[in-house]
Amino acid sequence: MKHISLCILLSLTLPQLSSSMFATPLNYDNTLEFESTLSPIKGLSVDSLSPKEFNKMKATAVVLTVTLGVFGVHRMYLGTSPRIPITYTLTLGGGFFVLPAIDIVYIINAKSPEQLTNNNSIFIWNKTKKSNL
Repeated sequence: MKHISLCILLSLTLPQLSSSMFATPLNYDNTLEFESTLSPIKGLSVDSLSPKEFNKMKATAVVLTVTLGVFGVHRMYLGTSPRIPITYTLTLGGGFFVLPAIDIVYIINAKSPEQLTNNNSIFIWNKTKKSNL
C-alpha cells in the first residue's frame, strides 16, 4: 500500500517539477499556445521547430521514457493531460513497461512534432483530433 501511495504522490508532484526542469526559454514571434501548462515546449510553434530542436525533443523524451516511463514522465514532457501519467503509474507503465516500450518506438519513428505533442489519449499512437465545432 505504501508503494501505491508513493506512486500516486510522485505522479501528482512530477508535473510541477518537470515543467521547471525542462523548460527552455525560446522565444518565437509566431507562437502557438498549447493546452497543457506542463509542456516544456509551451509557447513554441510546432511548425517553427528546427530539425535539430525536434531531434533534441525526441532524444529527451526517449531518455525520460527509459528512466521514468512507468510513471508517464515522458508524456508530461510532451504535453499531455494529468490523467495520463496517473494511468501509467497505476498500471505500472501499462503492464510492466509495455506502454513505455511502445512509446519509445513511436517517438523514435515520429516524423513531425504534431505526432507527439499534446496527445490526451492513453495510447500515444492514437492521437485524437479536435473538431472545429
